[in-house]
Amino acid sequence: MPHVVNGSAALEDFANAFRDINRKVCVDTYANYHFVEKFGDHPDAPSIVEPKLLDALNRVHVARRTGRQLSDNEKREVFETHFLNEQTHVVGPCLQAAVDSFDWPFVRAIAVRPLIRFAYFGKHQCFLFRNFACREERKKKGLRAFDIAASAGWNNVESALKDYDILPAEFFANATDYYTKLRSSLLTA
Repeated sequence: MPHVVNGSAALEDFANAFRDINRKVCVDTYANYHFVEKFGDHPDAPSIVEPKLLDALNRVHVARRTGRQLSDNEKREVFETHFLNEQTHVVGPCLQAAVDSFDWPFVRAIAVRPLIRFAYFGKHQCFLFRNFACREERKKKGLRAFDIAASAGWNNVESALKDYDILPAEFFANATDYYTKLRSSLLTA
Protein backbone atom coordinates (compact mmCIF):
# COMPACT_ATOMS: atom_id res chain seq x y z
CA MET A 1 0.00 0.00 0.00
CA PRO A 2 1.50 3.37 -0.97
CA HIS A 3 2.33 5.82 1.75
CA VAL A 4 0.00 8.84 1.71
CA VAL A 5 1.86 11.91 2.88
CA ASN A 6 -1.18 14.05 3.55
CA GLY A 7 -4.27 11.85 3.60
CA SER A 8 -6.70 14.52 4.74
CA ALA A 9 -5.59 16.86 1.94
CA ALA A 10 -5.96 14.05 -0.62
CA LEU A 11 -9.44 13.25 0.67
CA GLU A 12 -10.40 16.94 0.62
CA ASP A 13 -9.14 17.24 -2.98
CA PHE A 14 -11.19 14.19 -3.96
CA ALA A 15 -14.32 15.60 -2.30
CA ASN A 16 -13.72 18.95 -4.01
CA ALA A 17 -13.46 17.16 -7.36
CA PHE A 18 -16.98 15.76 -6.77
CA ARG A 19 -18.27 19.20 -5.85
CA ASP A 20 -16.66 20.62 -8.97
CA ILE A 21 -18.34 17.95 -11.10
CA ASN A 22 -21.72 18.95 -9.66
CA ARG A 23 -21.02 22.61 -10.42
CA LYS A 24 -19.98 21.75 -13.99
CA VAL A 25 -23.15 19.71 -14.51
CA CYS A 26 -25.26 22.64 -13.30
CA VAL A 27 -23.44 25.09 -15.57
CA ASP A 28 -23.62 22.73 -18.55
CA THR A 29 -27.34 22.11 -18.03
CA TYR A 30 -28.13 25.79 -17.59
CA ALA A 31 -26.00 26.91 -20.54
CA ASN A 32 -27.36 24.28 -22.94
CA TYR A 33 -30.97 24.93 -21.96
CA HIS A 34 -30.78 28.69 -22.40
CA PHE A 35 -28.55 28.54 -25.49
CA VAL A 36 -31.03 26.26 -27.23
CA GLU A 37 -33.93 28.44 -26.09
CA LYS A 38 -32.37 31.44 -27.91
CA PHE A 39 -30.41 29.85 -30.76
CA GLY A 40 -31.75 26.29 -31.14
CA ASP A 41 -32.95 26.91 -34.68
CA HIS A 42 -29.72 28.51 -35.87
CA PRO A 43 -27.96 26.41 -38.55
CA ASP A 44 -24.70 26.46 -36.56
CA ALA A 45 -26.33 25.29 -33.32
CA PRO A 46 -25.40 21.60 -33.90
CA SER A 47 -21.73 22.61 -33.91
CA ILE A 48 -22.13 23.97 -30.37
CA VAL A 49 -24.66 21.59 -28.78
CA GLU A 50 -24.53 17.87 -29.55
CA PRO A 51 -27.29 17.25 -32.16
CA LYS A 52 -29.30 14.72 -30.11
CA LEU A 53 -29.29 17.05 -27.12
CA LEU A 54 -30.14 20.00 -29.36
CA ASP A 55 -33.14 18.11 -30.74
CA ALA A 56 -34.31 17.10 -27.25
CA LEU A 57 -34.03 20.64 -25.88
CA ASN A 58 -35.72 22.10 -28.96
CA ARG A 59 -38.67 19.76 -28.25
CA VAL A 60 -38.82 21.11 -24.69
CA HIS A 61 -38.84 24.70 -25.89
CA VAL A 62 -41.45 24.07 -28.60
CA ALA A 63 -43.70 22.43 -26.00
CA ARG A 64 -43.18 25.33 -23.58
CA ARG A 65 -43.88 27.97 -26.24
CA THR A 66 -47.06 26.21 -27.36
CA GLY A 67 -48.25 25.53 -23.82
CA ARG A 68 -48.12 21.75 -24.24
CA GLN A 69 -47.06 19.53 -21.35
CA LEU A 70 -44.61 16.80 -22.30
CA SER A 71 -45.74 13.31 -21.34
CA ASP A 72 -43.63 11.42 -18.81
CA ASN A 73 -42.26 9.30 -21.69
CA GLU A 74 -41.24 12.45 -23.57
CA LYS A 75 -39.70 13.89 -20.40
CA ARG A 76 -37.78 10.64 -19.89
CA GLU A 77 -36.43 10.80 -23.46
CA VAL A 78 -35.21 14.36 -22.88
CA PHE A 79 -33.75 13.43 -19.50
CA GLU A 80 -31.98 10.37 -20.89
CA THR A 81 -30.51 12.36 -23.78
CA HIS A 82 -29.27 15.08 -21.45
CA PHE A 83 -28.06 12.60 -18.82
CA LEU A 84 -26.06 10.52 -21.31
CA ASN A 85 -24.56 13.67 -22.79
CA GLU A 86 -23.42 14.94 -19.39
CA GLN A 87 -22.06 11.51 -18.49
CA THR A 88 -20.01 11.47 -21.69
CA HIS A 89 -18.77 15.05 -21.75
CA VAL A 90 -18.72 16.25 -18.13
CA VAL A 91 -19.18 13.64 -15.41
CA GLY A 92 -17.31 10.71 -16.93
CA PRO A 93 -14.03 12.46 -17.81
CA CYS A 94 -13.95 14.57 -14.63
CA LEU A 95 -14.83 11.65 -12.39
CA GLN A 96 -12.23 9.39 -13.98
CA ALA A 97 -9.55 12.05 -13.55
CA ALA A 98 -10.48 12.44 -9.89
CA VAL A 99 -10.41 8.68 -9.26
CA ASP A 100 -7.12 8.28 -11.13
CA SER A 101 -5.44 11.04 -9.16
CA PHE A 102 -6.64 9.84 -5.73
CA ASP A 103 -3.63 7.83 -4.60
CA TRP A 104 -5.10 6.29 -1.49
CA PRO A 105 -6.47 2.91 -2.64
CA PHE A 106 -8.29 1.88 0.53
CA VAL A 107 -10.16 5.18 0.95
CA ARG A 108 -10.74 5.46 -2.82
CA ALA A 109 -12.39 2.02 -2.74
CA ILE A 110 -14.80 3.30 -0.08
CA ALA A 111 -15.33 6.70 -1.73
CA VAL A 112 -16.52 5.24 -5.04
CA ARG A 113 -19.26 3.33 -3.20
CA PRO A 114 -21.54 6.19 -2.15
CA LEU A 115 -25.01 5.86 -0.77
CA ILE A 116 -27.22 8.33 -2.65
CA ARG A 117 -30.68 9.38 -1.62
CA PHE A 118 -32.79 12.14 -3.10
CA ALA A 119 -35.44 13.86 -1.01
CA TYR A 120 -38.22 12.59 -3.28
CA PHE A 121 -37.15 8.95 -2.89
CA GLY A 122 -39.10 8.38 0.30
CA LYS A 123 -37.79 7.30 3.67
CA HIS A 124 -36.25 3.94 2.90
CA GLN A 125 -35.13 4.15 -0.70
CA CYS A 126 -31.55 4.91 -1.73
CA PHE A 127 -28.92 3.80 -4.20
CA LEU A 128 -25.77 2.07 -3.00
CA PHE A 129 -23.17 2.17 -5.75
CA ARG A 130 -20.69 -0.65 -6.23
CA ASN A 131 -18.48 1.70 -8.27
CA PHE A 132 -19.59 5.27 -8.93
CA ALA A 133 -16.83 5.56 -11.52
CA CYS A 134 -18.68 2.98 -13.66
CA ARG A 135 -20.64 4.84 -16.34
CA GLU A 136 -23.12 2.01 -16.88
CA GLU A 137 -23.98 1.86 -13.18
CA ARG A 138 -24.46 5.65 -13.05
CA LYS A 139 -26.64 5.45 -16.17
CA LYS A 140 -28.82 2.66 -14.79
CA LYS A 141 -29.34 4.37 -11.44
CA GLY A 142 -29.80 7.82 -12.99
CA LEU A 143 -32.61 6.54 -15.20
CA ARG A 144 -34.10 4.71 -12.23
CA ALA A 145 -34.03 8.01 -10.27
CA PHE A 146 -36.05 9.60 -13.09
CA ASP A 147 -38.60 6.77 -12.95
CA ILE A 148 -38.93 7.19 -9.17
CA ALA A 149 -39.44 10.95 -9.64
CA ALA A 150 -42.15 10.37 -12.25
CA SER A 151 -43.87 7.90 -9.91
CA ALA A 152 -43.61 10.31 -6.97
CA GLY A 153 -45.20 13.06 -9.06
CA TRP A 154 -43.53 16.19 -10.36
CA ASN A 155 -45.17 18.46 -7.77
CA ASN A 156 -43.71 16.27 -5.02
CA VAL A 157 -40.29 16.39 -6.66
CA GLU A 158 -40.44 20.19 -6.88
CA SER A 159 -41.48 20.36 -3.25
CA ALA A 160 -38.56 18.12 -2.32
CA LEU A 161 -36.18 20.41 -4.23
CA LYS A 162 -37.39 23.29 -2.08
CA ASP A 163 -36.46 21.25 1.00
CA TYR A 164 -32.80 21.23 -0.10
CA ASP A 165 -32.87 24.97 0.59
CA ILE A 166 -30.32 25.69 -2.14
CA LEU A 167 -32.44 27.61 -4.63
CA PRO A 168 -34.18 30.77 -3.44
CA ALA A 169 -37.97 30.92 -3.07
CA GLU A 170 -37.97 33.46 -5.93
CA PHE A 171 -36.81 30.68 -8.27
CA PHE A 172 -39.80 28.50 -7.41
CA ALA A 173 -42.24 31.42 -7.66
CA ASN A 174 -41.20 32.26 -11.24
CA ALA A 175 -38.12 30.57 -12.69
CA THR A 176 -38.19 32.65 -15.88
CA ASP A 177 -38.17 35.97 -14.01
CA TYR A 178 -35.48 34.65 -11.68
CA TYR A 179 -33.30 33.69 -14.65
CA THR A 180 -33.84 37.07 -16.33
CA LYS A 181 -32.87 39.00 -13.18
CA LEU A 182 -29.88 36.74 -12.52
CA ARG A 183 -28.66 37.07 -16.09
CA SER A 184 -29.07 40.83 -16.00
CA SER A 185 -27.19 41.16 -12.71
CA LEU A 186 -24.33 39.02 -13.99
CA LEU A 187 -24.02 40.92 -17.25
CA THR A 188 -23.97 44.30 -15.51
CA ALA A 189 -21.50 43.21 -12.84
